[in-house]
Amino acid sequence: MPHINGKHIWRSFWNSLRFLISRVLVLYVLIIGISLYVFNVQNILDSQRTEQLNEIMPSFGYLNAYEEKQGAFDKEKADAYIRYYEKVNEFLPNQADVYSALGFCYYYAGKKDKAIAFFKKAIEVNPHVFWFDYNLGVIYYKQAQYAKSAQYLKSAIEKKPELALAFAGYSRVYRRIAHRVANYKERLEHGITQGYDDAFALLTLSYYRQQDYAQAYAIAGYAYQISEERKDFFLYYAGMASFKMREFTKAAYFFKELLKIDADNRDALFHLALSLRELGANPLADLTMRKALMMGNVDQKPLFTETDIGLKIF
Repeated sequence: MPHINGKHIWRSFWNSLRFLISRVLVLYVLIIGISLYVFNVQNILDSQRTEQLNEIMPSFGYLNAYEEKQGAFDKEKADAYIRYYEKVNEFLPNQADVYSALGFCYYYAGKKDKAIAFFKKAIEVNPHVFWFDYNLGVIYYKQAQYAKSAQYLKSAIEKKPELALAFAGYSRVYRRIAHRVANYKERLEHGITQGYDDAFALLTLSYYRQQDYAQAYAIAGYAYQISEERKDFFLYYAGMASFKMREFTKAAYFFKELLKIDADNRDALFHLALSLRELGANPLADLTMRKALMMGNVDQKPLFTETDIGLKIF
């Protein structure tokens, strides 16, 4: 049996271990060096990007003011916002809030197709935010594409409002605008409440204009119970949808409820009279019709001015 030299084996093992440790140390130092280099390069890039963005950053005061008042959008300002958000998109790709801001600005720059594309991208990245679907619904409604409008508005009202509020709270895009907004939290909460009211109203009209009276009735019949500002509008369309479906008992109920709010609504009186006549209540129908006809052609304040509804960032 050959003689085994223990000292030789131990020395050989120790040399191998020292070699391995030295290699690991070299690799560790190399990794640290590369990490520091990458970190420094990233810092330099971030600094350069921030500098570039600051050079083209527009004032957000106009955007905030427009959010509140709507109306005509200054095209030159829209183009300036587009340049800024396109650069942000270049540096921070695949961000739902950036896509949404671009959709908003492209729409008011007159580039509707690009606006639609960006809002759809925003939905792909974050499908839980009310405003993305809402804005698509508004765009399609204004284009008289009522089926598509209904698709997105229905999706919008199914979103949880607290998710839109949370999104606005952590969004870097919204935070930039928020610096210009007094009582930002209250503004967000009021905006989301108003947005849902607008969405229910446009969804009702989208179904009604497609002559889908069952869906128009379902939406209006629900919305009048929760709406703070448009109860009269929803009562009217719940009544009209019922009337179109020849459900005259329901129609009469909704028109009577509307007349409690707006006693001089000629159209409600007229259709209430027709509903009562269909139900065989002729004396009351005749009395109601005479009252409606006595009002003549007096102009009435519209229940809802749909042209006033525009896109929203929040």
